[in-house]
Amino acid sequence: MGFDNEKMTVGIGFATGRKNFIEVLKYNFKNWEENGLTNNPNISLNVFIAYDLIYNNIDEKEFLNVPKEIKRGLNSITFIGENEVKEILKYSKNKLNIPNKDSKLIFGTHGYGKLRNSILYYALKNNMDYLLFLDDDEYPIVPVKKENGEIEWIKQSNLLTHLKYIKNCSITSGYHCGYISPIPYFEIGKEIKEDVFKDFIEAISNDIINWDKMKNLIMQNKGVTYGDLEIINNKKTIEIMFLNGGKWIASSNLCLNLKRLKKAYPFYNPPNARGEDTFLATCLKEEKVLRVPTYSFHDGFLRYTSILENKFPNKLYKIESEDEVVKQRFLKACLGWTRYKPLLLYVTDRKNYSKSIDEVYRKLNNSLPDICSVLKINDFYEMKEELNTYNSQVRNHYNEFMQVKKMWNKIFNNLRKEKIRKENEVLEKTIIKENISASVFGNIALQ
Repeated sequence: MGFDNEKMTVGIGFATGRKNFIEVLKYNFKNWEENGLTNNPNISLNVFIAYDLIYNNIDEKEFLNVPKEIKRGLNSITFIGENEVKEILKYSKNKLNIPNKDSKLIFGTHGYGKLRNSILYYALKNNMDYLLFLDDDEYPIVPVKKENGEIEWIKQSNLLTHLKYIKNCSITSGYHCGYISPIPYFEIGKEIKEDVFKDFIEAISNDIINWDKMKNLIMQNKGVTYGDLEIINNKKTIEIMFLNGGKWIASSNLCLNLKRLKKAYPFYNPPNARGEDTFLATCLKEEKVLRVPTYSFHDGFLRYTSILENKFPNKLYKIESEDEVVKQRFLKACLGWTRYKPLLLYVTDRKNYSKSIDEVYRKLNNSLPDICSVLKINDFYEMKEELNTYNSQVRNHYNEFMQVKKMWNKIFNNLRKEKIRKENEVLEKTIIKENISASVFGNIALQ
């Protein structure tokens, strides 16, 4: 295992808003059991659940109703809702004089970035050594496509793998497979011209989505990403280098070494945008980040929840663009990507920002008519309106991002000081107790 004799306190964080979350938690817990982590006396497992009641209008009970067998197998479960976020705001204001309106840029119960930051706060407060983020639509298993076209499903040891490699780096990041993007399948050349679709993909492109990846994904596997047996079998790690403005990681299947991180880096996104992991990635230049050999299957459209019952499909189907649910999911994602595209360009290449944003406009103008025609929905024209708005606000969002980094690091440093103070108090009490015992033993010996 590589850490058998090391005592460690491990946090597992879920930022959730989906009704089937408890089923996802059960599936992951079973995985931890199978890997011998729940009964290892040297490992303390602690789950942090930050829940968003607005995302799907779900009752709070959906997240609090954790089965007894899971509670018994964990050291603790921390639920993070409105009251817990109020405690964070109170701490920030009373201890560090940070106004609530500023703290609310970092912490909250709505939006994945704020949920993840709230988890990180409570992980630090509860003295976690490591914190693994998992998503509520991802499962620790990988489909591998065999030569005959059939699928072999291989279980993954996500938590175990991260713990094996995290000790000597700041962050470990795993691989993703399945439906890693909510982009539906398009018949290139038939439904839409390749150069037009290329313009659209490049207009919305970011650290994860680019034309080379999408072309390969669509042409070869109709939108599905399968596992690579070489990665699975060879168990090699790869150091992620700082490239094009960031060390590009995803926000789940992601582990933070809270003992080694130089600073606290926020999950941040502009208002109502996505990209919380993207902007975290732009902060990591001085940190050692490893890609580790473990996959998560992303069930982006929740079509394969049967996996949670160990029922595995023999085939993974393309996501049809005619499906109304798929269209709305795709639209929502495109709007989210468009909202953070200006800030991403500004942060990573400010010198060429004007030229780059003009190119985004050009490619949207060229591609949106065909996209709307293929999907039979004109709502995608909203992307241009959103681009106008967020382009006009890009400097304000950049300044906000810089301010958020400073505030969050101030909170992080204060929590670390409190942890060191508590550890010193425990150490002093231990020394005093040992001295008293030694003194008593010495007196008895003299008698």
